[in-house]
Amino acid sequence: MVTSTLANWLGSLARSRGGTARGWALAVLATALLAAPLAAQQTGQVSGTVTGAASGRALAAVAVSIEGTEIRALTNAQGEYVLLGVPVGTHRVIAEVIGYRVGRAEVQVPAGAAVALNFALSVGAVQLEGIVVTGTPTQARRKELGHSIEVITAEEIEMAGAVDIDDVLRGKAPGFQVQGQTGLAGPGSQILIRGLNSIEGRNRPLIYLDGIRMNDRGAYESSGNTADQAATVLNSINPQDIERIEIIKGAAASTIYGTEASAGVIQIFTKQGAVGRPRWTFAIEQGVAVPRHVGPEMDPTGLHLNDCTFGGPVRPDQTEPDPDCPSSGSWLKNSWQQDYRLDVRGGGSTYSYYAAASFGITEGIVNVPDEFDPQTSEDLNVRANFTFNPFETMQIQLSNSYTRRDIQWIEDGDFWRGFTKNVIKLDEGETPDNRDALVFESDIEQDIDHFNTGVNLNWTPIPGFNHNLRLGLDWSQSQTIRLRPLGNWSDPEGMRMHDTETSRLITLWYGAGWLTDLSDTWTSNFEFGGQFNDREDRGMRVDCSEFVAPGEAVANECQIVDNLQEDRRGFRTGGFFFSERVGWKDRLFITAAVRADAFSQINSELDLDYHFMWYPKLMLTYTVSDHDFWPDLFDTFRVRSAWGESGDPPPQNAMQTLWQIAGADELPESGYIIYSLSQPDIEAERTSEWEFGIDASAYNGRVSAEFNYFWKKTRDGIMYNPLLPSTGVWESVPVNAGTWKTWGYDIKADLTVIDLPNYLLTLRGSYMWYDNEILDLGSLGTQDDDESTANVGFNTRFTEGKPFPQYYGEPIENADELALPVTGETQDLGRSIPNKELSLGLGFTLYNRLTLDMYGTGQFGHLLLDEGAQEAAEDGVWPQCVAVLENLEDHETTGAPLEHTAAWIDRCDDSDNEDWLFSGDYFRIQSASLTYRVPERFMFAGLTGVQLQFRVTNLALFADYPTDTDPDALLGAANFELFRSGGFTVPAPRTYSFTLRVNF
Repeated sequence: MVTSTLANWLGSLARSRGGTARGWALAVLATALLAAPLAAQQTGQVSGTVTGAASGRALAAVAVSIEGTEIRALTNAQGEYVLLGVPVGTHRVIAEVIGYRVGRAEVQVPAGAAVALNFALSVGAVQLEGIVVTGTPTQARRKELGHSIEVITAEEIEMAGAVDIDDVLRGKAPGFQVQGQTGLAGPGSQILIRGLNSIEGRNRPLIYLDGIRMNDRGAYESSGNTADQAATVLNSINPQDIERIEIIKGAAASTIYGTEASAGVIQIFTKQGAVGRPRWTFAIEQGVAVPRHVGPEMDPTGLHLNDCTFGGPVRPDQTEPDPDCPSSGSWLKNSWQQDYRLDVRGGGSTYSYYAAASFGITEGIVNVPDEFDPQTSEDLNVRANFTFNPFETMQIQLSNSYTRRDIQWIEDGDFWRGFTKNVIKLDEGETPDNRDALVFESDIEQDIDHFNTGVNLNWTPIPGFNHNLRLGLDWSQSQTIRLRPLGNWSDPEGMRMHDTETSRLITLWYGAGWLTDLSDTWTSNFEFGGQFNDREDRGMRVDCSEFVAPGEAVANECQIVDNLQEDRRGFRTGGFFFSERVGWKDRLFITAAVRADAFSQINSELDLDYHFMWYPKLMLTYTVSDHDFWPDLFDTFRVRSAWGESGDPPPQNAMQTLWQIAGADELPESGYIIYSLSQPDIEAERTSEWEFGIDASAYNGRVSAEFNYFWKKTRDGIMYNPLLPSTGVWESVPVNAGTWKTWGYDIKADLTVIDLPNYLLTLRGSYMWYDNEILDLGSLGTQDDDESTANVGFNTRFTEGKPFPQYYGEPIENADELALPVTGETQDLGRSIPNKELSLGLGFTLYNRLTLDMYGTGQFGHLLLDEGAQEAAEDGVWPQCVAVLENLEDHETTGAPLEHTAAWIDRCDDSDNEDWLFSGDYFRIQSASLTYRVPERFMFAGLTGVQLQFRVTNLALFADYPTDTDPDALLGAANFELFRSGGFTVPAPRTYSFTLRVNF
């Protein structure tokens, strides 16, 4: 009332002055000044924090908005947000970020007041509105894409307590298989997406780090590493630096990436800064790895690895089978693991930053004597990310990381100098006088440096027209030195191997998108761009022997150079793409895209015929739940489909003829041989894939599920053709000879059983099944009993009309009878790669303070060769064969009845590889973690959060594997092989760890 009276008085004052300009100006100014408080009284504000429901950690860059308005804000580094100018009344506030269930809450906003509203977001399986960038030239909402994209969030990584990327990915996404883990420190695993994509070509997915392509060889391979394991490029990334991972699963999704992308794509996005004061986090992790029993339960010695003080069932009369048995009585030990980490994020209105550094040491469980270097892996990680906003329409992101890994290996695996092999085989091993400690005289050091840097520029000059430019470098160098000093048991005069492998990969990417409204109901999003990758690999290896004297034992001290080899290989791929996505009422989207791609070799002197390969793509997605008739009980229901093509270029040296010096010792340079023969007509493999999927959720996201069916076919498949010896060519040559197909489905589901203010219980699970078939082997197939087959070595082959790859051999026809074995005809016995995977998980949070997270994963549908058992049985030292051979001897000498099956008699008496092929099915409780967030009232001296976490990995293993060894303890898992075996490596231990995280 006072306000209106004052306004009337000013109006009359203006009129009394005759309506002069000055008088009216006073009236207008006064009214404007008074109108501001009037408007303020008609609005309020909403503020609060957004955290993860399970972890309790602040979530930055969460979009918080008032439904039906343009009022929105992003949370800062502390998870805080403020919404200003909110009209008086009841509103629905929405908080959303990719990978989490959308948070919704009703709030009553009074005039001129501030309302507090906090969100605790749960990880969500189906979330259609989140922005993703994988599989599109710029970015898109998930609901606009016809193919599936799996997202793993920082929340999931933190709750699981993952220690490396293999740990992060294992069992987290349907259709995504991580295979192989051992008790050594440092090795990586094998990764497959939707099974085998190629026979001789690419089966590893492409890997991008903040939009910059990484060295994708999979493993830091070194011909001098005789550990039968390898480190991987993925494990140079610290999981705690990751904000999210996006995974696309095949050719239909990865068309935009062109040549090399048919096996899928993994995009890893690291944490970025956020507006707000610096937020520091310090974390320390301490753990112990405890060996498990190795081998058959009936063997108390654990194949003499757990207990080397007596001979056990193999040598019961021998009290000390190993003269070098450690004083502890075991070749295995509890090993220490430690990790230390510090990171910070923050920023201002036009910039933000994230920086982190960590150092960790992991010890292997092999009990190496004190006079030798222990088997360890030391990791140093440094990261610095910066974001600048020089203009309102432009954002520049700089990502930089450096990793140093120092790994001390031991000789192991299926290698005559290997540790496990010599211990298992007792006095049948290779070490003199059964002194197994001598294997550690061979010193193997591998030092890996990995540097990744890139700039990502986003520019939107006008609304709806977005440009994205990425330029980056991924550089890595691996140096492996294997030294056997003077007096070594296997090389008395000494030897040294020095192998350096360097890889450089440059990425240049440009993409643009133009989003326009064609009408009130139709939209158009036209995208275009190009991509270029320039990769070069260099290798230098020197082998020398016969040191002149004890000393540093470098190459200069050698009298003989046994091998000098230099490699330089290069490859360039690149192309351009166009894509048009039409939308109708924000529920129907149809996309058509095409990519033109080419590849070439670096430093080739051949006159190559360059031409583009065209990869098309079609997608359709329809969100049925956006219709008004859709019942409110069901949140989302979307059907989608995608078809597309991608490729895999020929090997790097396919179009070059390579020579190698040859000659007699007295004439070392008298001639040459052809090492590899040029194949100028070879083409890229082409894979076409069709995918159909359904996404659904109900009860406000408490129940969600995703289903995918896929079918893909590869033509012009690359296979290696062995040439006749008379051609004088050393190696087989790659040719386009094969055709095969793969089909299957995967499904995942999340169920929130309890969602109360103080209790949250969620269950999650996924299942994948696929099958494949060889359609044509071309000229490589040979007739075998009306079947066309091609052998790939080590009892593995491809057969037309059957799944691949197959183990083959001569099975025992009366395997389960108590009788002497009867051998059958050669036949396919079963696949060597698992084609089924099951993952189960549970999360329970109490009072938003205490969280239990558990998950397990299993792989099924395959055979695995226990190579260790096979060779030990061949030498008469496998524990399970003791009773079998004694009974067989009694039967042959006295006629005693047979007490063992024909299968076991054949294994122990006349051992062949196929006799030791067993079902490799297993299920493992992979991880269980308990996390506690200390209440805020206990915070002091600037602390904003304290978190304690206890974790157990490899909690339990369930497998029907007759030798009782671990079917996932594979030899050389990171170096992808179709022939898989185990037995001559130490299985993964059970690990207990404790982590303290402090925020301030």
